[in-house]
Amino acid sequence: EQVSSFLPEVETIRGLGAELYFVGTGAPFFARGFREEYAVPVPIYVDPERVTYEALGFARTLRSTVNLRLLSNARRARKAGFRQNSVEGDAWQQGGVLIVLPGGEVAYSYRSEVAGDHPEVTEVVQVLRKAVKAT
Repeated sequence: EQVSSFLPEVETIRGLGAELYFVGTGAPFFARGFREEYAVPVPIYVDPERVTYEALGFARTLRSTVNLRLLSNARRARKAGFRQNSVEGDAWQQGGVLIVLPGGEVAYSYRSEVAGDHPEVTEVVQVLRKAVKAT
């Protein structure tokens, strides 16, 4: 769901002088399949050892994956037409969204608390616009 919601904004993001990247926990062949399935026009990196996720403090627990909020998030995604066919990579690992400025300053950080917990794309793009204006 989150992937599909960001894809229409790729040109907006690039127009602001930024780039969108995806980082997953799966193997490289999962990234290739992901790129093909979703027609992802941005760089995709894999981190099967989850070094990046650990450094950023992203949640990875049973409780963050299996809980009541997951049911509501799954229902919302399903209602919007999204279906998860399988899990590739680390099923327990939660993700997030960062906006990192050229000097390394983090202008925005969103750490998913539970599976299916994602920021609104409009919020992320709005923060990016402000960060670009401020630099």
